[in-house]
Amino acid sequence: MKAIVVYGSNRANSTSKAVVSKVLEGAKEAGYDEVIEFDSMKMNFKGCINCATCKKNGVDCILNDDLKDFFKEIHTADALIVSSPNYMSSIAGPMITFMNRHCCMKDKDGNSRLGKDVKLVSVFSQGAPVELEQYEKNYEWYHKCLLGMGYKDAGKFVVRGPMPAEDAEIWKAAFEAGKAL
Repeated sequence: MKAIVVYGSNRANSTSKAVVSKVLEGAKEAGYDEVIEFDSMKMNFKGCINCATCKKNGVDCILNDDLKDFFKEIHTADALIVSSPNYMSSIAGPMITFMNRHCCMKDKDGNSRLGKDVKLVSVFSQGAPVELEQYEKNYEWYHKCLLGMGYKDAGKFVVRGPMPAEDAEIWKAAFEAGKAL
């Protein structure tokens, strides 16, 4: 089975990447033997230009940039794991652009073009140690936008504050979400 990860943090040891690593540990235990990683902060891609070629012709986005490989891989993936730190009260900019480009995953009638069930896990991290309503709305919006493209909900995680202690419940929950993929 194949999982695709799209990272939204530019920090090597970020909290969101640490949580994703726990999800991947669980996924590997569940039989995922292929993981393809994309780092949105190192990729060169543009936002949707609303050309509608994807809808008219039932194809992936025609923009020739670093998301071409992602779109090629997603049709044979079993899971998508996305992560983003909170920048300026919201999802990191490249991850919003990544999500916007998913409009090509719908055909002209609004049906998913994924071709099969692809499970989605979203991981978000924020510096603030408490739940803040606006942040939560942004995380939910992002997760639901991707679900609207045809992905199947397999979990959403929000880490608030500094890196959680080794015995924190988030680590077990992330591992279990990976196992359930």
